[in-house]
Amino acid sequence: MIITSDDGSQVTIVNKIRDKLSFNVGAGLIFENIIIDSLDSIVDYEKKDPCLYSPVRCCKIENEEILEESGNPGSCTVLSRKPTENC
Repeated sequence: MIITSDDGSQVTIVNKIRDKLSFNVGAGLIFENIIIDSLDSIVDYEKKDPCLYSPVRCCKIENEEILEESGNPGSCTVLSRKPTENC
């Protein structure tokens, strides 16, 4: 199974459901021109943050710090340590 964009441009899937994002496939799955952005998965589910219900990205990384996109104050400040290349 190959999943790709219609016109060949890069498409971003904003994952807000952490490890619950899954694809059931039999044999082989290829993503072409698709980015899965899971940064918003750091938002705390228990706080019912409005960010989780928004179809757009709420968090961003800038100068090695996690920041909120405009209009989402406090959504992305739940980490106790900075992310690394490994985790």
